[in-house]
Amino acid sequence: MRAASALVHRGVEPEAITDLSFLVKPENVELVLRFMLDRPGKPQTSTSQMGTLLAKVAKYWAGAEVGDVEKIKKWAAKIAPQIDGLSKRNRERLAPLRDEKNLIKLFALPKKIREEIEKRSTGSRRDALLTQHAVALSILTFAPIRIGNLAGLRLDQHLRWSEPGMRGQLVIQLNGSEVKNAQVLTFPLPAQCADLIRLYLRRYHAQLTTAATTFLFPGPDPRKPKRADTLSKQLTGLIHRTIGLEVNPHLYRHLVHLVVLNRYPGAYAMVSRVLGHKSLQTAISNYAGEDVAIAMRAFQDLVGDVMSGASARRAATNSAVADGLTRWRS
Repeated sequence: MRAASALVHRGVEPEAITDLSFLVKPENVELVLRFMLDRPGKPQTSTSQMGTLLAKVAKYWAGAEVGDVEKIKKWAAKIAPQIDGLSKRNRERLAPLRDEKNLIKLFALPKKIREEIEKRSTGSRRDALLTQHAVALSILTFAPIRIGNLAGLRLDQHLRWSEPGMRGQLVIQLNGSEVKNAQVLTFPLPAQCADLIRLYLRRYHAQLTTAATTFLFPGPDPRKPKRADTLSKQLTGLIHRTIGLEVNPHLYRHLVHLVVLNRYPGAYAMVSRVLGHKSLQTAISNYAGEDVAIAMRAFQDLVGDVMSGASARRAATNSAVADGLTRWRS
């Protein structure tokens, strides 16, 4: 309705707007976006979002030519506002997690859920769903991938065991065509996470699907995965109910900088590698403003070392970290 109204304001006769296909013709999309940009205020964000929506309509509903879809997507990307740093909402959600006691509660949640379920030993569908959520949270903890990739994980494509029968080391591998920046991502999972996934697949997975499925998190239709927004809401609600924190799956990606920079201030290369960024600058742009308190604490610790005569003992560790980062950059 907004796009159609914009076209009318630009002189298009209402009778000409007969279906969605008309709206997503490139010449009409351009009229819509220019009208929205010309309005007072700060229209860039809403205009870019409109462009992204119209590109999806063109691709998935109207069956538009690939070139037309790409043209609309490029317009949407070009006018999207460039924002450095975290949003206000994300900063608010991260605030309590700067206290590592809360971070421990969050990271320990999958283990706590498993222990509670094993105490009951009911084997109910509710326990199966809770185990599924524990698996999802465990993966996010050790491999902070985007929710779309998490929800779409396939047993036959993304989960790779080093030995037959789900034994040995487990690795999650995402192809470049499946991720936002076209990077191949590989995440070896620690034994505790692999063991939880193994338990889930052997004991609970079948209860959550009506037929054989290749998806780790199957949806109502076993031929499709659970919707990413559904999984996200379920995990966010579970975290809030159990430990009282406002944490959605995407926030796990922002937690990487807290974990890394609290131990290695300035180690943006490590943050960037864990998150699969193409450029180191992405991590610096997102988190440099959040790093001030961490850097100050590290500096004050160094002052304390000088005062106590302990600076020489710390030098070897700091040198090793610096050498590692230099090797990665080269």
